[in-house]
Amino acid sequence: MYNLKKFKLVLNIAFCLLFLIGISKSIAETRQKVSLNGTWDFKWDNENRLSYPPDSEEWTTIEVTKKSRTATGFGKEGTNHWAWYRRKVEVPKSMKGQLIRIRFTMVKYKTCVYWNGEKVGEHLDGTIPFEIDITNKINFNKENELLVGVIDRISLQRPDLLPYVARDFKGPGGSRPLNPPRGSLLGPVSGTERIFGGICDDVDLISYPEVHIDDFHITTSVRRSEIKVEVTPKNESRSSSNYDVKISIEDNGQIVKEFPKKSVRIPSGSTAKALFRDKWENPHLWSHQDPYLYTLVIKINRGNKIVDEKRFRFGFKEFWIEGINFYLNDRIFKLRRNHCNFRGGSEEEVRKFMLELKDININQIRLHHSGFPEWVVDIADEIGMTICPESTFWSRTPWYDIENPEMWKNAKIHWAGLTKMFKNHASVVMYSIENEMQSTGGYLIYQDPEKWRRYQDKWIEIGEFVRNLDPGKPLQYSWGHDVRGWCETANVHYVRDIKYFFQYPKDLYWNDGENLTQRERNYDYKWKKDKPLIKGEYGYWYHCNPPHGLSSFIGEDTYVGNNWYKTWQWCLKKKNEAYRYVGIVGNPWSFGKDRWKFFPLQEVYLKDWRANFYGGEGMRKEVIVLNEDYNPISLQLNANLSANGKILEQKSFSIDMNEGAKWINDLAFKLPEVENRINAELNLKLVKDGKELYSNTYPVHIFPRILPVKYDVNTTALYDPDGKTYREMTASGLLFAKIDKISNKELSGIKVLIIGKDAVNPKFRKAGKVINEFVKRGGRVIMLEQALVETLDWLPFKIDIDKTRSSTAAFRGRSDLPLLDEFTERGLNSTIAFRMMPDHPLLEDIEEDDLRYWRGTHQVAKNNFFRPKFWNYTTIAYVGSGTGIEHTPLVTLPYGSGIVSNDISLGNMLLTFARFPGVNDFNTSFPPFARNFSMSALYCSRLMSLSINKTSYEPMFAGGKCSIFSISAPKSVNVFFNELPFEENIPALENFGVKLRECFSMLLNKMNAAGSFDISSDMTNWENMNNPEP
Repeated sequence: MYNLKKFKLVLNIAFCLLFLIGISKSIAETRQKVSLNGTWDFKWDNENRLSYPPDSEEWTTIEVTKKSRTATGFGKEGTNHWAWYRRKVEVPKSMKGQLIRIRFTMVKYKTCVYWNGEKVGEHLDGTIPFEIDITNKINFNKENELLVGVIDRISLQRPDLLPYVARDFKGPGGSRPLNPPRGSLLGPVSGTERIFGGICDDVDLISYPEVHIDDFHITTSVRRSEIKVEVTPKNESRSSSNYDVKISIEDNGQIVKEFPKKSVRIPSGSTAKALFRDKWENPHLWSHQDPYLYTLVIKINRGNKIVDEKRFRFGFKEFWIEGINFYLNDRIFKLRRNHCNFRGGSEEEVRKFMLELKDININQIRLHHSGFPEWVVDIADEIGMTICPESTFWSRTPWYDIENPEMWKNAKIHWAGLTKMFKNHASVVMYSIENEMQSTGGYLIYQDPEKWRRYQDKWIEIGEFVRNLDPGKPLQYSWGHDVRGWCETANVHYVRDIKYFFQYPKDLYWNDGENLTQRERNYDYKWKKDKPLIKGEYGYWYHCNPPHGLSSFIGEDTYVGNNWYKTWQWCLKKKNEAYRYVGIVGNPWSFGKDRWKFFPLQEVYLKDWRANFYGGEGMRKEVIVLNEDYNPISLQLNANLSANGKILEQKSFSIDMNEGAKWINDLAFKLPEVENRINAELNLKLVKDGKELYSNTYPVHIFPRILPVKYDVNTTALYDPDGKTYREMTASGLLFAKIDKISNKELSGIKVLIIGKDAVNPKFRKAGKVINEFVKRGGRVIMLEQALVETLDWLPFKIDIDKTRSSTAAFRGRSDLPLLDEFTERGLNSTIAFRMMPDHPLLEDIEEDDLRYWRGTHQVAKNNFFRPKFWNYTTIAYVGSGTGIEHTPLVTLPYGSGIVSNDISLGNMLLTFARFPGVNDFNTSFPPFARNFSMSALYCSRLMSLSINKTSYEPMFAGGKCSIFSISAPKSVNVFFNELPFEENIPALENFGVKLRECFSMLLNKMNAAGSFDISSDMTNWENMNNPEP
């Protein structure tokens, strides 16, 4: 009896083992995969254009791998567009009885597939994966031939517009392939087609059952504590039948949640739906900080037999929008975004790249218009990097045939493939429908209102299509704003960018207000702060016109070494401070080892950069503290004002901040009375548990209250019809005679004439002649800001004012690019000026930092004029712009006859076309005298005293005399275009660098030899000089 029981037990165990082995075998055999990566035969076929069969000659080899997204020659010089790939394939016999297909991860753009000499399928798209069925074409007893024909971007062009345009599009990183004709494209085309072409990623031989899991969709909700899974089984067998769909969720191999099975009938040649929904309390949430993944197991059973099984890793998370904020799970999620054009690489290289971004606090990547395989997103799931996939519709709207239904059909095919590939991934939280299709070139369509509306309607239709495929994920249109208010986010690119808007910090905080109105390329958009605004791209180094475009910040030093690059990085950091302050998502361009260091989790900084104050004056600064972390934090802010290693005053604040919070407060310091200038600094430091998290330091210059230099009040007169200049000057302690008109009689006995703000008008020409005669007789004229600069044609020399807008300097002469907005100022204005001749009497006691960030708007100079080209002038100081150091607010110029050398005591004219500050420009809580910079009265009186007291001055240039700048007239006119001296600092300044001798020896030699010449003509070719750097 005992032996019988033992025998039955052994028999049962053996039966169970056999059963389990059978199950394991059925699971293992439900899906198989064989990689076809490796060495393939390859040949161009530009003559025959994929006529089958290909020629047997001129075959080479090529590697097909995950890293094959590098250049293969497609599109090069507009000739290579057709190519063949070929290899032998042995199909495992274990795949018999299943559906057998070739899966291509990515091929750009049209694919024609032949198997053993027979065409078995084709596909048109440059991004989405696809499969070609070869089930009934296989020879299991010998090698099979796989032949793949590929056509690049021209496969998406209309056949009647097939050739490329002869014009080559030059851009950063080299030349792109020749442009397609306007209106020719019928599908999405990546901007990186110059480096991608052909088979760009994995090719696999796969097999699975006739009845299989075709698709599934996981939706998790933190707010509802719910999970929903919709499974789509497909039946490709010849008979309809009933099946059971089962799902479970595993955590590290252990089942943590099971759902009741769903029985469905799947018709032959069709699909069915099985919906699972259940509450899930307290799941382990996925986030960028904790990328926790579960495994979803889906099975299709017929009776006890497993027909198909699929496993997928997913994260339980929810991403949504409230107001201007994004939320991940139950917390504010401050987007810190990078956009990357994928350049190929192994899984290890991509993982390393993402981890490097995480180390510098990037938490989202926009997969920028290039087309990305799914395995890239798998890595993001694992390491915790949120992803915003983007279509490959890229920028060049005129290339597309936007009125052709075929284009929009292909757009839907493209997005159907993208959503199927990405919708279940934990890292994918939003989608970008297109890139710059409504801006770069789109503004041309905008000129036709009806066509523009139809065009936007189509993009809304695509957005609704994507939203139906993957409900719940926010959408964006990169530089498409919010598409007439339809989209839940707004997106702009390159608005008020570095090259055109360089008046920092004035131009940084254009977005600080209840409403933003931005008029770009005739396309109005108003941000009402009712939805997130994403600055999707800005500060691209190429768009900054380097090195010239960084001259506004560092002057001539932009041409030395890599100074321009460091300054560009600094500009991006400052722009990001401003965007974070107002709640805009910033996404700057940056490259290199130090890229993206613009997103500290905690940050402290000031909006007001002015540094010059009186001793005894109150200094008040608005300090901003940001917590961009996903977690609350308790911080200590230490603010120390110090000079020469000694702390003058210190303050400390304890701050408790929620995630994504902003703390704003006033810092108020009582500055000490001083007898001489003191250069101090204000250090702001954030500390957590004794550890410094972030710090910022700002200069503070403390001046004594200096009385004006003595001058002869009786020989100094003011012409000021509206009296505003008179009130401002007398408030600063300056006195003089006031005249009602300019005539020889009124100027009798006068040595210095001041022409008040906006006193010059079109009827001033007669008075202008009187002024010229007054100067010739030895008089000196100081002319303040004049709104009608064009009325100065009575001057004895031509003044070439830059009348273009600072925002359109790069587009001068381009009427098709009207970058207008309500914030744009006329003329080229500056918040930083640079000393050209620091030893000049007008710059006595003036340090380089004094010519930066004056009170009020921070502006130092307005209406800077072009460097004179045909006059024997001397540059005292200069300003930079988006096109280089070609502007000046301050020069001297000889005028008259006779010989009086190196003497500026007679016959001088001072012209100031800069902003005249009113009382309201300053903090009215200070006394009137303190409203002006401490050196204002001193500077103004010094200018007037120069007309009476002889001052010996030898012009210096690049460390020595330069004959071209020598004053050689008996009565000279010094023409100074500068800020009114009452502004916080001194005049704004000019043009060519002090280090010209070091940087451009060729120009210096030319100057010493020729006397006067046009510098600008040489400067345009600075890149071609043999030694552009010292």
